[in-house]
Amino acid sequence: MEKKVKIALIIILIVVGGISGVLVLFLFQTGQPSRFTLKWTFKTGAMIYYTSPAIDGDYIYIADNHKWFADRDGYVLSDHYYLYKLYKSNGTLIWKYDCGPREIRGGPAIGDNHLIYIVGEEHNATGYRKRDILYAINPDGTLNWSRVIVSDIPALYNGTYPSEKQMNWPIGLFNMAIDKQGNVYVAGNYFSSFYGNNGTLRWNVSTTAPSLTAPLVFNDTVYFIERTYNFGRIVAYTLDGTWKWSVGNETHPFNYQLSCDDNGNLYGGGKNVVHKVSPDGKMIWTCHLGGDAGDVRGNIAVDSDGTLFLGTKNDENSKLFAIYPNGTIKWKYASPLRDVYSSPAIGTDGNIYFASEDRKIFAINKRDGTLNSTFYLTDDVTWSSVIIDNNMVYIGDMSGRLYALEVKGLLLATTPWPCLGRNAYRNYRF
Repeated sequence: MEKKVKIALIIILIVVGGISGVLVLFLFQTGQPSRFTLKWTFKTGAMIYYTSPAIDGDYIYIADNHKWFADRDGYVLSDHYYLYKLYKSNGTLIWKYDCGPREIRGGPAIGDNHLIYIVGEEHNATGYRKRDILYAINPDGTLNWSRVIVSDIPALYNGTYPSEKQMNWPIGLFNMAIDKQGNVYVAGNYFSSFYGNNGTLRWNVSTTAPSLTAPLVFNDTVYFIERTYNFGRIVAYTLDGTWKWSVGNETHPFNYQLSCDDNGNLYGGGKNVVHKVSPDGKMIWTCHLGGDAGDVRGNIAVDSDGTLFLGTKNDENSKLFAIYPNGTIKWKYASPLRDVYSSPAIGTDGNIYFASEDRKIFAINKRDGTLNSTFYLTDDVTWSSVIIDNNMVYIGDMSGRLYALEVKGLLLATTPWPCLGRNAYRNYRF
């Protein structure tokens, strides 16, 4: 009897061990168990589609938007969109600022005196864009000032409602840059600069292109991208509004957002390409990503050794690329990957963190592009991008949830441009 019990126990141990081995192998092959430990989530009232979390000390900010797509069956815009201030330690709500029916399409970005900047988009009764407003919100959740940056858009276009192309304004790229004096730069009908402490207009300039995108400040220069229907070009102005130079054309297009390195070299992407431009507007190199790479839409991350990391949008054939400092491809991750609008962030643990429309956040080894880990979110991620801060990774998704995921020992890398907007303030300032 005792012998039979021993044999049975041995068989059970072998079976359990075999199952465990298969499970361990499965987890390893699928990138699990996850490096990520969920600490908390916070549910907003609509989608987190255009905006990314920003951090100021013990606090984290996020804004909601895009109720139109959140209510996928009814296509009903919300009456209220909010900027939220939370304790980053536990996700407890401190306050929320009501933008009314204005969908928040830019920011949050943290400026001097802890002011929080956002851009709200106002709609007409039928849901089409009417105008866009830049808000400066005090740390206590009250309005400091606001300014219209996009004036009234005609409700009719040749007798019909306009398409997004006809309205000439790019989607979701009303991020702002804040210089070391606290002045704010933002795109609108004009490219404008405001005094951050009171919102007075410093200067604005009209441009030849129908749309403008997120600016970047490096030393005494502010850069942004003018976009036509076919291509975009970089335009450079001094911080007092004097034109310096421009670069870009149909064969060297720029899409949406710029990054830079310690020397002021600029990096931006277009369809199937990435460019490096000198501080005086000379094209240094162009990297061709391949005909099926897709659009570069997110902010390119720049590592300490000059390696670039960027995602592309091409439906189910989207990719994450690493580019050598000389403009050649180091590796690409594409197995499988859907649209990557989200900007990558460089961690101190040797991983690149980003999210996609696969309902996942990824940790990719920056040395060779292998998958280290994933974490499943409730819904897809589009423009919202990762921020890393003190053992935590934060990201928002299209279900309207802000996630706080613990990765022990992780910090945001101190590289020239490690994440969207360069830092946790998202201020696009070097």
